[in-house]
This record gives sequence, structure tokens and C-alpha cells, in this order.
Amino acid sequence: RDMRQADLPRVAAIERESYEFPWSPGIFRDCLLAGYPSFVVELRGEVIAYAIMSVAAGEAHLLNLCVARSSRRGGLGRRLLDTVVTRAAT
Repeated sequence: RDMRQADLPRVAAIERESYEFPWSPGIFRDCLLAGYPSFVVELRGEVIAYAIMSVAAGEAHLLNLCVARSSRRGGLGRRLLDTVVTRAAT
């Protein structure tokens, strides 16, 4: 589903657990405010993955994609990437 402002604390937490130099919550907020296509995956009501891309001038760029550590190695990242690529092509 599309990412919402209410998802940002959980998205930022996944980002912090995953990267040595994580994006700040403000960067995620700015991406939403700029209208970048942003998606989350939920499991039992909890965000477990996200992706953000920019689209302009007929091009799409994947800016960030991450899966929570506890949900990795099950193909979720690949499925999320496929979703983003499909969305970029439309």
C-alpha cells in the first residue's frame, strides 16, 4: 500500500536497524511531501518493508528499499522491487 505519514516512525526504525548511515525521518517526510511514490508492506498490521522512488521526465529512480531484519530471506524484497518496477512502467 502507499506509505503514509503515520508509517514514518516504523519506517525510520527499519532504516536505522539496517544501515550504518540511515536516512533521517525528515528525509522520509520530505519524500512524501514531494509526492514521490512510496510504498510499505504490512504483516499483521506492522510495517515490515518499504520502497521509495522518484519519477520525472520519463525516468524512475529507486531511492530506497528495505526489509526489516526479521522479515528478510523470504523473497519480500524481490516482490517489492517487482512492484516498484511495475509501477514505474505505468
